[in-house]
Amino acid sequence: MPTVSDMTGYVSRQPLGARVSLYDFQVDRVDLAGEALRLLGTPAGPVLDVGCGLGQYVDRLTAAGLTAFGLDESAAMARHVRGDAGALPVADGACGAALAMHMLYHVADLAAAVRELRRVVRPGGVVLASTNDLDDKSSLYALFEEVDFGIAARFTLADDAVLRESFDEVVLHRWVREIVVPVPEPLDAYLASVGLPREIEQLGRQRVRAAIEASGAFRTTSVVGIFACR
Repeated sequence: MPTVSDMTGYVSRQPLGARVSLYDFQVDRVDLAGEALRLLGTPAGPVLDVGCGLGQYVDRLTAAGLTAFGLDESAAMARHVRGDAGALPVADGACGAALAMHMLYHVADLAAAVRELRRVVRPGGVVLASTNDLDDKSSLYALFEEVDFGIAARFTLADDAVLRESFDEVVLHRWVREIVVPVPEPLDAYLASVGLPREIEQLGRQRVRAAIEASGAFRTTSVVGIFACR
């Protein structure tokens, strides 16, 4: 069974953008960047966004008047600093807060990355870590029983134990929303972005079109959350 690579598409911005754009079709869309701002409050120092990706969190924090820096292992994604989440190039307690938004399932040593996040945030600061639940977008992934999407299962909303090893308080904020996609093109872009074997990607496109033809839209459910850690 083919396995989707955990870093597929991170050498450039376009594939990740295709994945994120699927949430444009979320009903009553959750503004995760806005929720992060709410949970951060007023940090007593700069905010480090580890695994900053497209930089949307850095942009929102900066627009809100906070000082924010984006770090990523990918040269295409790094906003200010290129670095490894398992060995952050940041001094102890240098940050008022840190973000790890939909990225901890990518790191080689999850516990080490969590310890690093704790290390760089000064006492009283908060670390926000977002991820999906195991049943997130399950009807979409069910189209591909020939493929192992197991990378996302490395850190889900059920995996707070690794956070509690480093933090005294871990609070989960969780949202469930339906995604309704009436045309196939956004799903085509999503499928193209995740590194599927060509024949399986084509099979997926056919199944998506059959689902839309049968019911007028492709429907799946996103289950996402943010852990606030102190």
